Amino acid sequence: MAHLIMGIAIYGFSLFILGLGAFKKNSRHGLRVLFVFFILGQILGVFGRFLFIASGTDTALSPLGDYAPSDQLLARSLIVFSVFNISIFVGLIFFLIPRFYLKKTNIKEPIKAESSLVLRDSTVFKSLFAISTPGILLTLASVLSGNTLVANSNLESERIDVSGQGPLIFINEIPFASILLWYAYKKGNVGMGWWVSNTLLIFTSLLTGNRSKMVMVVLMVLGMLIYFKGYRQIVKRIPLIMGLGSVIIYLGWIIIYVRGNLLRNGGNFFHWAIEAIKVNPSKIINELYRSSFNGFDGFLSILTHVPTSLKYQYGQFWYESLTIIIPRFLWKEKWELPLTNVFTNQVWGWSKGGIFTTGPGVLYLDSGMIGVFIGGVAMGLLIGLFLIFLDVSLKNYRWLYVYILTSIAYFLCRFSFAGGSNDVVFLQRLMIEGFMILVLLKLISYIKASATKTDFRRRGFIEGSSTVGRLR
Repeated sequence: MAHLIMGIAIYGFSLFILGLGAFKKNSRHGLRVLFVFFILGQILGVFGRFLFIASGTDTALSPLGDYAPSDQLLARSLIVFSVFNISIFVGLIFFLIPRFYLKKTNIKEPIKAESSLVLRDSTVFKSLFAISTPGILLTLASVLSGNTLVANSNLESERIDVSGQGPLIFINEIPFASILLWYAYKKGNVGMGWWVSNTLLIFTSLLTGNRSKMVMVVLMVLGMLIYFKGYRQIVKRIPLIMGLGSVIIYLGWIIIYVRGNLLRNGGNFFHWAIEAIKVNPSKIINELYRSSFNGFDGFLSILTHVPTSLKYQYGQFWYESLTIIIPRFLWKEKWELPLTNVFTNQVWGWSKGGIFTTGPGVLYLDSGMIGVFIGGVAMGLLIGLFLIFLDVSLKNYRWLYVYILTSIAYFLCRFSFAGGSNDVVFLQRLMIEGFMILVLLKLISYIKASATKTDFRRRGFIEGSSTVGRLR
């Protein structure tokens, strides 16, 4: 018990350090959003799961659930997480360096600049809608062709996402990126039309069982709200946020329950949806943690079996993260199994499927405690330096900056309780999609500006000719 208390104290201290970045008044908005989402991911996905296991109320037994980890193992897991938290903090504080420099040199911060996009709001909206249309049509065609909960489950059970869908994955995600970019462009001041469109878009993710995109949209909107409005507006909206959060969590539960029963027992969607409503709330919470927040379980298994049953996979995680974005049609010999699947394949003997292992878990699998610390520092440093670069280069496109910032915040939230190169490629796709849309909007802006100049020249030439005629 003493080991466990010490582990909890150390972990609590690491969360306190992260909280300094999340809630310190003079901390820059971008940094606050990153830290608060990093903490959120751990409280929901890690510490909540830890409490279920430590208290003995884990009733959802499965290949991961029917075990009783010792106090020493639980304490060790919290200490490893604490090292990861501190290392991320050390890396991210470099984001503050330009602020100190600008204060000393009395240079005005570029972050205060506003968007100077030439296009009108209506044109931006129409352009985003046009860009999103192929993805919307592709999703509807996929649903109508039978790619519903069952088909999506069969794909997910294989867990070989890197086999890839090529450019189609970008086309499918563009509508989600567009609706988030519009929210950022309007600084959160959107009307009922946006909320209706967002709800319908999320509904398509429910049809295919894609919980990740549903959660992504909600959390990124929350991050933008924090950036634009601050914590006070969040506090004022706590009842609304808790209500919507409960609905989203419950919908996630229905997806999990219906999809699993359709695969195992057959039947129809509505039958199992009704059965899902009848399930005891305590079991719902356990099952949600079992299916969506099982990274802590995988993390405990890694600490138990690595490096005894499986050696450290030195550098594999970083290699995967750098190469996972490359489409398979360009690289025929691309690796098949991500690192977490290698673990379940070689340690548990699973031929298919993988698990979440948390961010520290996958870094520990890569190269032990050194990998956790150095990996955390490197990750925080890369994110901080990247945001400093964007702070300056996107000073005229703050909406894209906020979109990328909240994409990174969502990544940190998810990586803390999930982990793996699949989280990295999700972030990579979100950023690429954002820049693709910016390029398309600038192209449209250029075409419209060129057309306007041509029109003015023609009018000027005609008017000039008429004047000359009259003078003669």
